[in-house]
Amino acid sequence: MSKRALDFEFLIKDWSPAIEKKLEEILPSFPNISDPIWQKAIRSAVFDGGKRTRPFLTIMGWQTISSSENYQIDLMLEVAVAIELIHCSSLIFDDLPCMDNATLRHGTKALHLEIGEDKAILVALALLVKGIELVVLLANSLTSFKQSNALVVNLMQTIGTNGLICGQWFDLCAKQSVRNEKTDAKLLALRNLKTMPLIKFSLLSG
Repeated sequence: MSKRALDFEFLIKDWSPAIEKKLEEILPSFPNISDPIWQKAIRSAVFDGGKRTRPFLTIMGWQTISSSENYQIDLMLEVAVAIELIHCSSLIFDDLPCMDNATLRHGTKALHLEIGEDKAILVALALLVKGIELVVLLANSLTSFKQSNALVVNLMQTIGTNGLICGQWFDLCAKQSVRNEKTDAKLLALRNLKTMPLIKFSLLSG
């Protein structure tokens, strides 16, 4: 593998156009219906200035084991953008009044303040389900059942009570707990589940 391929700055420069193009192609939409509010909300949630860290980590994982730059590139990009959709979904949920009650995301108004809490939840669910759908379809295209099964199981554990949901739960508990050194250390470790499982899945899936 070339030194350029391992350099994160070059990775961003080389792969950003492909990631953005693929995200444009797979945005969740309604069949045979064009709703401008929905389209604006989905685009706001996905194209909000995020760093695309997780897709780039997926590419790095893929480059680590791929002998050819063209080998399964389309499949790799599919899973990379699927992970980004899941990440974007988690940010919407995280910002809700019942969660972190955030007003800004990447310097702009949080989605629930733009379109309402009810519609923001639907957008978040759409992104989450679309991300899962893409990974399942990718898994079905793999020739190895062991790999296919591992990919889907790993994804669901990443999202579920082994991962994001557990992390969000203990993040809320940490904010509501009586402060002391012992509980703070335990809760901090559990709160890391909000971030680390999806980062790990990005590298492993690539």
